[in-house]
Amino acid sequence: MRVNIQAAGKFTAYHAARAAYARGTLNRLVTGRRRRDEAGVPFDLRRHIAWPSYLFYAMATAPVLANRSVASRIADEAFDRSAARRSEPVDVLHGFLAYSLHSLRAYRRLGAKILVDTGAAHIGVERELLQEEFNRFGEPQSPMDDAWVRKQEVEYEEADIVVVPSMFVRDSLVSRGIPVTKIEIVRHGIDLQRFAYQPQTVTDGPLRLVSVGAISFEKGVPYLLEACEELEGRVTLTLIGKVFPEMRRMLGQTKAKFTHIPHVPNAELASVLANHDAFVLASVQDGSAMAVTEAMAAGRPVIVSKSNGAQEFVNENAGVVVPSRSASALVEAVEHLLVERQRLPEMGAAARDAVKDQTWQKYGNELAGVYERLSSSG
Repeated sequence: MRVNIQAAGKFTAYHAARAAYARGTLNRLVTGRRRRDEAGVPFDLRRHIAWPSYLFYAMATAPVLANRSVASRIADEAFDRSAARRSEPVDVLHGFLAYSLHSLRAYRRLGAKILVDTGAAHIGVERELLQEEFNRFGEPQSPMDDAWVRKQEVEYEEADIVVVPSMFVRDSLVSRGIPVTKIEIVRHGIDLQRFAYQPQTVTDGPLRLVSVGAISFEKGVPYLLEACEELEGRVTLTLIGKVFPEMRRMLGQTKAKFTHIPHVPNAELASVLANHDAFVLASVQDGSAMAVTEAMAAGRPVIVSKSNGAQEFVNENAGVVVPSRSASALVEAVEHLLVERQRLPEMGAAARDAVKDQTWQKYGNELAGVYERLSSSG
């Protein structure tokens, strides 16, 4: 069996490619990122189509561009068409959502079966949720370009199999008419060595919270800031991630005290987690944020929303699952951790135990099973 894997962004493409290469099934990794730090995939099996990424960054930072998703649509289309022109005979194309419509059609003409991989809720669900947030907080622009959304909807329809990381994503696809028989759940892995268990010591003073992810409406940051305003003096908050345009006004107006770190390399994130008591991610929509399971692996209790697929790993001993879009629920969850402060080390150990088997090797094994079933199907 021969598999081509393609994605303009990183996502889990390198993990999938490493697993396929180890099994001798990788024909080629087509990527928009030239990552020399990603081992396990020989460079002669990589095809780099980097220029659409530069196009995206140029457009996304241009002040005349009203909608970031327009830049995404144009750059994604450019990558997809460029990759499609260089399609080749394989058994399976593993493409990622938004980058694969023209490619899947080209590969299908060559006899390949098509797997489309998505890490987020159905694009229609995601757009509706984000539009509600933009309206709620008085941001005038539409969060998603119509043509970009429609392209992804067609990719769901034309794929043979759609791979998702959680039941949350699966259920969102089913709610929009995608047959459940067409969906395979393959949960993302964790680098358990990089995020080794770090027992924590109970400290005095404010509870040290950390949140990792885009500073955006989608990650629920407005609700987290509102909660921290109410919890003033009892918590500190560190936000790690890029600030999206819609959040700039709010960050300038909030009374919540926080520290912002624009970027921490994944290889250094464990040391940052070690200096905090708990992890929080208040997503309005999140297919399965790996930052959550990485924090759990490092031994930190977590607070996550029900709209985050990673909540499947969070039991009552490892953290708190809260309704999305609720600052009051976040306040209540943090107050619970403050009351149970002496138990935080125990909760951190339970968090590690909940994810200890979720390795990238397991991810690769499950993905290989999907490839086998797909290639042998009629």
